[in-house]
Amino acid sequence: MSILKHIYFDCKGRGQPIRYLLADNDIPHDDSIIPVFSEAAEADAKVNPITLDKIFNHSFDKDYSYSEEWKKLKPEVPFNVLPVLKTPEGQVISQTNAILRYLARKYDLYGTTEDDVTQIDILIEHESEGREQIYVRAYGDYHATQREKLVRFILPDNLRPLENELEKNNGGTGFLVGEKISFADYKIADFLDTCLAVDSTILEPYPLLKAYLERILSRPKIAELRGKEPYKSLTFLCCRII
Repeated sequence: MSILKHIYFDCKGRGQPIRYLLADNDIPHDDSIIPVFSEAAEADAKVNPITLDKIFNHSFDKDYSYSEEWKKLKPEVPFNVLPVLKTPEGQVISQTNAILRYLARKYDLYGTTEDDVTQIDILIEHESEGREQIYVRAYGDYHATQREKLVRFILPDNLRPLENELEKNNGGTGFLVGEKISFADYKIADFLDTCLAVDSTILEPYPLLKAYLERILSRPKIAELRGKEPYKSLTFLCCRII
């Protein structure tokens, strides 16, 4: 293998920021998309969405529900999770933030000063907390009450500080940290896009974040990726709820 290989499921999820970084920086790579669920399970999920509750109470038949591709690959990857990044040297890196940091160090996407690195790390931790709040509810019992909590209380508590931090850097007209794009921009832009999938008006109180998201997603290589199949049709989460 002479180029990087990124492997993730057939959804945006945790792999999308990695796809953005690779595409935006013209990094030669193979993006391998594998189905997480079998075709039969996909058909069932349109009527009865697959949730973590079903998995934990054993009403979810993994042998029936998971795709053959994922059942074969799962034991072979670190921690039995995706995404993973395989390097030309044979290293297999798991966990989204670890992959992003590896690429950021390699391709100069980690700021220019020690203060930049610290601020990027702070923003990534903050974003991860907000993203987990969406995932816990979407893969659990995603009903109207949970969605309302996300939209009215939980996500605003995450978005307001992001708006403030963005404004501190050149008035919020550029990137999150410093004068050039960093891996935090790909991760947080994808988080904001996921928030919009939860509620299409959620960024209205945050004009800087809204404009920032439009700037990042309109970067030519990212826009090209989002506009073509199979990426154009990917849902945000594997459970297909959003």
